[in-house]
Amino acid sequence: MKYLLKESLLTITLLMLSHTLTLAQTGVASQADSAAIRQTALDYIDGFYSGDVARIEKAVHQDLNKATPRDLQQTGRTALAYTTYSGLVEFTRAKAGALDDTSRHIKVSILNIENEVSNVKIISAR
Repeated sequence: MKYLLKESLLTITLLMLSHTLTLAQTGVASQADSAAIRQTALDYIDGFYSGDVARIEKAVHQDLNKATPRDLQQTGRTALAYTTYSGLVEFTRAKAGALDDTSRHIKVSILNIENEVSNVKIISAR
């Protein structure tokens, strides 16, 4: 009986240690993933504000279809403005969103990382 108790305790301890090591490895991967996600978000927003087409092309998938809410001052209503990848690249190339470094006030928040998908919120001057 004593031997069975010790064996069970050892098995439980090994399982807990294994689970702890798995969580630690996941944490390391999550930190690397978080850093890459944050950098991609910064490439997107800083690329747009600086007119850096290479950063936009690196950050955004070619199948992008972006919908941005725009307030219509005349009616007080909101409409959606749609942009594709090529449209975003051309707006960036034309420096349509140009804004100097000190005026950007960028804050990146990773809301969720699950499987191979993340949700990121970027707050900036515009």
